[in-house]
Amino acid sequence: MVSVNYWSPEHDTCEEVCDTSWCLGDETKVRVWNLYKDAPEPLGYDPALILVWTSPTEPPWAVLRLEPERLRVFPGTVLLGQGGELLTWAGPSEG
Repeated sequence: MVSVNYWSPEHDTCEEVCDTSWCLGDETKVRVWNLYKDAPEPLGYDPALILVWTSPTEPPWAVLRLEPERLRVFPGTVLLGQGGELLTWAGPSEG
């Protein structure tokens, strides 16, 4: 299980708690590699430019799959007392 977080300069935050699993199959590794490579800036980049391997099928390149269990969105306006709503979601296994 991992927790991932997002923060913006407006103090909006989002936390996601996820179960994880490694995806080691070549088809998935190539698909995700190309998603990064083909996405427009600022999201996209060529993984070969910063990694020590040059191919998505070359070990140890792998994909970590995140399966969300809980999500919390905390707008900065709530933190600053300016209104807004704290949003939460829990998957079926979280009840």
